[in-house]
Amino acid sequence: MWEPIEGKRILDLGSNAGIHAIRAAQAGAKEVVCIEAQDQYKDQFDFIYDYFCQKDGKRYNIRFIQGYVEDIPKLDLGYFDSVLAISILYHLGKLKKVKRSLMELQHPIALHLAAITDHVIVRVRKPTLAEAYEGFFGGAGFQLTNRHERSRIFMEFKR
Repeated sequence: MWEPIEGKRILDLGSNAGIHAIRAAQAGAKEVVCIEAQDQYKDQFDFIYDYFCQKDGKRYNIRFIQGYVEDIPKLDLGYFDSVLAISILYHLGKLKKVKRSLMELQHPIALHLAAITDHVIVRVRKPTLAEAYEGFFGGAGFQLTNRHERSRIFMEFKR
């Protein structure tokens, strides 16, 4: 069973146009913070946010931050009840064109996530990545508590 998000503070990594953030807010999240590196998504987010606020007749507590996932430790965002990392962690460094291995980039992010949350949901494309994430998050003190497979693999980790 997936953990409910009502009343929770959510961090959406690689939020793109923010549809997961909107859905989380509609489901009762008290605040959603989006991190997105690509600037073209800001206009899309603004449009989608305005559309749903008008349609639903209320403003949602969603903050869009244009930045890189690798920069999260510098942002001092506080504690989150849940972190959504939907198909983002294996993209680390690509936009910045960082010349380091994926694991070198992911390890500090996992350790920082362990400092700011006890709950992470990830989506991966390949079973080999799913196995790597079990080790990756396990090394940061998380345990796999839920795994769902369809065309992609969704994994929930808790501490």
